[in-house]
Amino acid sequence: MRKIMAGLMISLIILTALYFSTSPGENPVTIFVLDSGFSPVVREGSGRALRALPGHGQLVLEIVSDTKRRAPAELYTLEVVPGPGESSRQSLKNQLRRVRDYARSNQETRVFVNISLAFWGEDEEERRLFQELQQSGVIVVAAAGNTGDNQVAYPARYSSVLAVTAAGSRGRETYASYGEEVDLAASGDVTRYLPAEFSSYSLNPYRSTGTSFAAPRVVGGLAEVAASLGLETSSAELIDQALDFASPIDDPLYEENLLGAGFFEREKLLRSLAPGSYWHTRIFYLLLVNLALLLLAGGKTFQQRRFSRSLAGAESVQRLVKLAGQAGEKHWPQIEAKLKSMSEQEKRNFARQSFKLEADSAILQNYWQQQEEEFLAETLAEILPRRETDPEKLAEKVGAAAPRQASRLASSLKEEEFFQSISPDTSSKILRFKLALLLASSRYSQAQKLAREILQKSQQVWALYYALYALQEIGLEGLDNSELERILDGILAGPEPLLRQEARKLKKRLTQP
Repeated sequence: MRKIMAGLMISLIILTALYFSTSPGENPVTIFVLDSGFSPVVREGSGRALRALPGHGQLVLEIVSDTKRRAPAELYTLEVVPGPGESSRQSLKNQLRRVRDYARSNQETRVFVNISLAFWGEDEEERRLFQELQQSGVIVVAAAGNTGDNQVAYPARYSSVLAVTAAGSRGRETYASYGEEVDLAASGDVTRYLPAEFSSYSLNPYRSTGTSFAAPRVVGGLAEVAASLGLETSSAELIDQALDFASPIDDPLYEENLLGAGFFEREKLLRSLAPGSYWHTRIFYLLLVNLALLLLAGGKTFQQRRFSRSLAGAESVQRLVKLAGQAGEKHWPQIEAKLKSMSEQEKRNFARQSFKLEADSAILQNYWQQQEEEFLAETLAEILPRRETDPEKLAEKVGAAAPRQASRLASSLKEEEFFQSISPDTSSKILRFKLALLLASSRYSQAQKLAREILQKSQQVWALYYALYALQEIGLEGLDNSELERILDGILAGPEPLLRQEARKLKKRLTQP
């Protein structure tokens, strides 16, 4: 673990040096998002429950923010009146004037505009505004539209606007518009996980598609590159580079030049034009992974030291059992070393406490499997007489923890000794324990024999009850039915309602043909 920690520390130092030797770009960039619906929309879901869904502009803004990554870009939202009418188009032109004035006043800043809106029909005043923005060095990116045919919408249709359609690994998306006016393509899918309803902790996927969500991916990617290049590279040169690095689309329409230059490749563009930004981002992610591994390794080292201190301070057997139950496999050698230093009485106490505390870890089971039957028998002889001991649960536990020894242990317990010379309560517990142990070891013929002897010789209610129950589980084949019926009649004539109930069940089974 020390070598791993040392290696991680060295890699952390190297990655930190590389991180500060690269730069994500410090040139000023401003992005305007012209859209509507920048706030969540409350809608009625299933069962009339209310859901807060993201607005159209909100999703577009999130994509721009995500795809620009660590570029120092300022984001501004300009609300456009929603709808296809003249008021909406006039609202768009008003916001375009604001962008134009900003660009003229901030000539040292690269300006981008994302428009995920669609209108039909050319507007001369609008066309002139886009030309003025282009002359000011502003890069305007717009969604091509979602008609699924060759009708590219305005403003993407203007030559001064970069038109983006939607495509994926299988080619153009069926909803996406195409045509000679299209310049690039990008993914148009967006997925968010949102609460199923108000005050709900469950999350449901919310998926939306459209060229509206392809355009902001191009804007964010170009903004990240521009932040590294500065104004030495003109807007036209930046667009040309984006077109040159675009990858082919597996679609016949691409071959017909109706999907533009192809799929926008931000990674190729970054690696070629802005390698500092490209590697800065990747080194940042590697740093995060390295830190996570370092914390994980440090946490494990801390846990090991803490366990060692706890083990050294474990003065009582009960505390040692608790630590053994919590310990992982890697800590077992330390537990074994501690056990070897203990006396035989302390070891028996450890075994007894492990059952008493129901410490079911694999380590304790392994410990029991290593012991001899005589040691287990002595330990069990200490546990069984205790008032709180449940013989059936104890037998189940012994069978699970040490199945090999459990089978031989069942044979070593001589029931003849338990019908005499010891207290009735202890006798009952030992008989019940052996009966349950035989059942757990699948030694059904011996269990049947023991159950019959308990019915013949014991007067303990619980021993008789479990003997009756065991015979119902095992079956009556091979028993002397007349003798068993005589025993059952005696129980039915007795005062114990619990025994009478089980005896009736068994006698009914006995008398069935």
